[in-house]
Amino acid sequence: MSRRPTLKSAICPALTFAFALCLVGCGEETPDPNVHQEIDAISGATGGEPDHLVPVCCDYGLEERRLADELFALLNAYRAENGLEALERDDGLDRAMQGHCHHMAIHPFFDHIAPEEDIASPWTRAQLCGASANGENIAAGQSSAAAVMESWKSSPGHNANMLDAGFRRVGVGAFVSPEGAPYPLYWGQLFGR
Repeated sequence: MSRRPTLKSAICPALTFAFALCLVGCGEETPDPNVHQEIDAISGATGGEPDHLVPVCCDYGLEERRLADELFALLNAYRAENGLEALERDDGLDRAMQGHCHHMAIHPFFDHIAPEEDIASPWTRAQLCGASANGENIAAGQSSAAAVMESWKSSPGHNANMLDAGFRRVGVGAFVSPEGAPYPLYWGQLFGR
């Protein structure tokens, strides 16, 4: 059975959280740039995550990097078409968004709010990855960066996030799911002022 592509949008004023979490690193091995890497994870996963660790801050695999770069370029082209400045790519927001896309695929769930309380909000996840965030778009099931952009453009809340003149930074998520996940691709944009 094929699932329809799905979208969600969140907008929130800048919030500051103070959390003391014990972050678990992913080891000291030299990472393979072709493979998705979990940079930081926390214990206490409530779904199907391996070793009960929730991915929080992740780097892209080679194909994920290509998809995320394409999505980033399409986003800035769309902003330019609408007379807006280009957004800067933020490594912390990239890692937080990629971590959330990964988490949604392996848990599985589809929402801005994660089931685990310690990393529930996008704003908290951004902080854990060394950034701050003020808006988020997520999607699942679209087969390309162009398709997900068209989906977001057609949704008033997502479109408002992409065309918010107050946003200056963005992180992009493009997670290629393991076999058995509800959707083959998970997408995200995490915006900051």
